Amino acid sequence: MKKIVLIGLLVVAIMFLGIGCASYNPRTGIPDVKTFQETGIKAVNAEAGITIIAYPIQTKEDADVYFDNTSLAKDGLLPVYVSVSIGDIGNKNYRVETVFIQTESRSIPTISAERAFVLIKKSYAGRMVAWGIWTYGIGYPISAAHTASVNSKIEKDLKEKEMKGESGFLYFKIPDNLESLDSYFLVFALADKDRNLTVKLPLKGNITAR
Repeated sequence: MKKIVLIGLLVVAIMFLGIGCASYNPRTGIPDVKTFQETGIKAVNAEAGITIIAYPIQTKEDADVYFDNTSLAKDGLLPVYVSVSIGDIGNKNYRVETVFIQTESRSIPTISAERAFVLIKKSYAGRMVAWGIWTYGIGYPISAAHTASVNSKIEKDLKEKEMKGESGFLYFKIPDNLESLDSYFLVFALADKDRNLTVKLPLKGNITAR
């Protein structure tokens, strides 16, 4: 009888209190560019009518706010908020062709929201084993269902925040031992008919989201 009562209490804890289970509660939606006007990296090409603002999510605090995950870099993910404004100057009509992070020795391309999700999705194994032991096996399916629900929220959020128009997040897969963005550049390759334009934004600072 005591065992049954214990199991019941533990199952209730899993379902309603979320004790020991994964969660996901970031700030939703694409941030307004005004959020990063002062703190972001800005590049302006007046001749081409282009203004770019970028803000890497490299600190624990920012990673927690925007992705509810203070170890993004340890998991290999660096999200970068980007806003691109392209004005109509004469007959120039530039468009963004590619964006990548560059150092002297390497180029890091963007990855899709789907690939970013694979890097940071919650693991089933540890939580299922723990709750399975504590609840004599009853906790397995409940824990699995909860983790699946959280992962669904993460994937949806990454896709909704991904840059599709003038602003949003670009995702980069970085080495998990990368400690600083000093000497790195965020490079935008733009084109207009037969003309090409490259805009580089210098990145800097330690990566503490690990």
